[in-house]
Amino acid sequence: MVVNALANEYIQKGHNVAVFTSDMSLKNINDSLLPYKVYRTHSHRVLPGVHTPFPNRDKCFNKKLYEFSPDVIHSHTPFAIGWWGIIRAKELHIPSVLTTHTYLNYMNDLQVPFSKKNPIHKAIVKQLSLQPKKASANCSILTAVSKSVVDAEIRRVYKLSRNVEIVRNGYTVNTEQNCTSNASYHMENKITLAYAGQIDKIKNIAFSLRVCDELKKRSIPFEFNLAGAVNSKFTLPFVKNDMDRYIKLSKELGIESSVHFLGRLDKQELGLHYGKSDIFLFPSIFDTDGLVVKEAAAKGTPSLVIKNTGAAEQIEDGVNGWALDDDVNAFADKVEEIYNMKKNFPNEYLELRESTKNKPIPLWKDIADEYLTLYRQRVE
Repeated sequence: MVVNALANEYIQKGHNVAVFTSDMSLKNINDSLLPYKVYRTHSHRVLPGVHTPFPNRDKCFNKKLYEFSPDVIHSHTPFAIGWWGIIRAKELHIPSVLTTHTYLNYMNDLQVPFSKKNPIHKAIVKQLSLQPKKASANCSILTAVSKSVVDAEIRRVYKLSRNVEIVRNGYTVNTEQNCTSNASYHMENKITLAYAGQIDKIKNIAFSLRVCDELKKRSIPFEFNLAGAVNSKFTLPFVKNDMDRYIKLSKELGIESSVHFLGRLDKQELGLHYGKSDIFLFPSIFDTDGLVVKEAAAKGTPSLVIKNTGAAEQIEDGVNGWALDDDVNAFADKVEEIYNMKKNFPNEYLELRESTKNKPIPLWKDIADEYLTLYRQRVE
């Protein structure tokens, strides 16, 4: 989404753009519909559900890059293709930019299939951090999408003291999402909670379900709607996904009738999903500058996030949401407060939605200008 948004903005500003990526093991990809060139290298299956490309071995892939003759190479991953781009930039004597989007160490620490106390776990996590550290150290310009990424990943894990530019994610106004939400949704005697993103452990969905359990104990009527795809992943000794654990947890907590997994939504459906919700529940510690928080805000839906996370950096308490302690009761207290506001002071509730919608959101065209400024500083 980020690469596509930036590429589109660069094209509109009159620049030449080519995206070099993998086939991602997807079928029926139609790159001809895009306004920029896309070159793909094959990704090889190394484990069930895990594919990796080897761009250095793909002579045609390399030839296409040399023929395109770029002025700058911008990598959005520190792994195979991103590192390949940094090396090619050195060969061509042009600047390379690397953007850090993710708390990779947090994700690795969570997903490596051994106990965290196991020395094997620690050794694997340390090994997995070597490539991102090498890419971060060797690119010409290092950027990150939030201050928390700089502190938690680049400084603490990679132990790099080099300069890092913070360039946040932007927002694209989608006409498909501009449908007016039905005001009757917000007059119902219940609180409607929303989530959008991968149905994955790293998104802290279990935390949200426990918030819902607390609401049930407080006799607060609620509905929790989760939009997003379920990704199968390799976990010893078999491939599985996280949906099953959340369905099971919902049943154990006795809230399954109020929790709905909507699956992947198209843009119009997603706009309606945001618009008909009272609160966007996003306690993700993993996300660095969540696009979904911006999308929800554009529809007037405030977010609840955890303090000192990347998502929290875009929240102004009481204006477009709240950044709260990493505590289920703290979240439940705020949901109850908004429920009572909606029930007893509807005008204040509508003012909250209006302030959320009116808070300026950085657009991708502005973010593209920030990157273009960084490119020009090195190219010129």
